[in-house]
Amino acid sequence: MVNIRSYETDDELALSDLFNRVHRPYAGVAVRTPEAWLWAVVQRPGVGPDGVVIADNEGVLAGYVAMDRNGTVWEAVIGPGDRRTNVAEELVAALLVRANEDEIGRIVVNVPGDDGDVQSALERAGFVAGPAPRQIATVLDLVGLFEKILSIRPCTDVHEIIRFRFSDTHPWQVPEFTIDTAAGTVSTVAENDPLVGIYASARAMNRFVLEGRDPVRELLAGRIRIRPATKILTALRVLRRLRVTEPWFHPLGDIL
Repeated sequence: MVNIRSYETDDELALSDLFNRVHRPYAGVAVRTPEAWLWAVVQRPGVGPDGVVIADNEGVLAGYVAMDRNGTVWEAVIGPGDRRTNVAEELVAALLVRANEDEIGRIVVNVPGDDGDVQSALERAGFVAGPAPRQIATVLDLVGLFEKILSIRPCTDVHEIIRFRFSDTHPWQVPEFTIDTAAGTVSTVAENDPLVGIYASARAMNRFVLEGRDPVRELLAGRIRIRPATKILTALRVLRRLRVTEPWFHPLGDIL
């Protein structure tokens, strides 16, 4: 049975854990500590403890929504489970009750585009889909990003030291580094004569990584160059693993 209740002090540990588990498949979502969750949700002006509605399923935390006094739903987070659709419907119904009590005439909800359960619950309650907000991202630390990706998708089956060299870098960007694929490490210290070189502008590499572009197309278009030609297939295998291929989603609480 799904039970709707208000937020209580000390809920933040379970709520931040639920937030992290639900958003783990998405790129662009930062892992939250309980303190970070409080700052992004409960301590947000206009939300407060009264703006957070929680759903428990058989006594277990199953989801929550956070809405401010203007009708903006900063987060709608539903955990996995057999009754996920019911949880979503109950939370949407609770939103409408709150909006009626507070005389809010318009509700705006931000949810991942591939979350069919939540979208279906919203549509059944009379919501309509609006245009997605346009967002622009860049990579501030490509070395750190590649280290993180290699820890998730290692290239240990490729035994090469590969030099990455970028043109048109900003002052905060590293213009050159090497990847030891067998060790899964990234180094800004110059290596002696790497056998493989990958060259691109910093902008082209950012777009390749963040948009999950096809490395073959980028190579044929001249936006990425690989030397020597005998190592092209090896370099392409590595490049395919360095792309961010997960769907993007930015919770409003993280960006505004």
